[in-house]
Amino acid sequence: MKSSNIKLIINRLVLFGLIFFILIFLISCGAMSSEPWNSEEGLEAPIDDFGYYELEAESAVDDFELETSNKIANLEQPRKLVKSGDLEIRAEDVEASYQFILELVQKYKGFETYVNQSENNDYLSVVTTLAIPSESLDEYLQAINESQDIKYININAEDITDSYFDTETRLENLEKSLEKYYQFLDEAKTVEDMLAIQTRIDEITTDIELLKGKLNLWDNQVNYSYLTISIYQQEDIVNIKRDVDFSALSWEEMTYFLRSGWTRILNILVGALQWLVIALLIVAPIVIPILIIIFLILHFSKKRKGKKEKAKQEQQNLNNNNSPY
Repeated sequence: MKSSNIKLIINRLVLFGLIFFILIFLISCGAMSSEPWNSEEGLEAPIDDFGYYELEAESAVDDFELETSNKIANLEQPRKLVKSGDLEIRAEDVEASYQFILELVQKYKGFETYVNQSENNDYLSVVTTLAIPSESLDEYLQAINESQDIKYININAEDITDSYFDTETRLENLEKSLEKYYQFLDEAKTVEDMLAIQTRIDEITTDIELLKGKLNLWDNQVNYSYLTISIYQQEDIVNIKRDVDFSALSWEEMTYFLRSGWTRILNILVGALQWLVIALLIVAPIVIPILIIIFLILHFSKKRKGKKEKAKQEQQNLNNNNSPY
């Protein structure tokens, strides 16, 4: 009896021990699964799609955008103005005025981008386009106004400040994102991820080059103002040319015009005759039968009339012969 009780107790103790160890094992597994994920080991964790890299890159760019926006908010942005204009000058000596304008633009570190010179009825005109440093534009215009007869001036200024700094911020964000994708490319484990990351790198690189080109264009337009100057010769009423030149046709020109006139008249007559023949041939099938019918009617009518007159004459002669007188 005692031995059976002892065995029962031992069996229960063994059972409780197994249950205790099983509980300890389950608790330890739950604790391991609830440990926080280490970001440094995240790239070695199972990553089966490209979405992880997109999220990481977007997170890095968002942080950089926040940092950049805070910096921009604390800085006073310089205005970005694109200036251009048109100018019309009247001058007695167009060539001298043009040379003065060129020397003046070189003085202000500018340069000429276009020139066109033309002459009509002894009047010379020059149209030129100049690139002038924007900070010197007002001084340049003042110098021209003091020495030249300006008839027309128009200056435009386009404010591109917001567009410029928005594009600049976008460029910085793309460059930051590109650095992150290059880091992902070095850490990628599968060929599929490497190809996807490289495709994204190519797209970002293209966008960066486009934005750099746009910023370079804007920098050039902001740094240099483009001014189109038209120089026209001023009419001098006193020195207007009054000579009247004698001009007559030469013998060759005279014979040429006579020959041309006769030829044209002959062409007109021949053409009219040709069209008349064509018209007659067209209406002949209708006109000829009508003319034949008219001819026959007139012929028989005249013949009948002749017979009547002849009979009347004979009757009159007969009456005269029978008269007692």
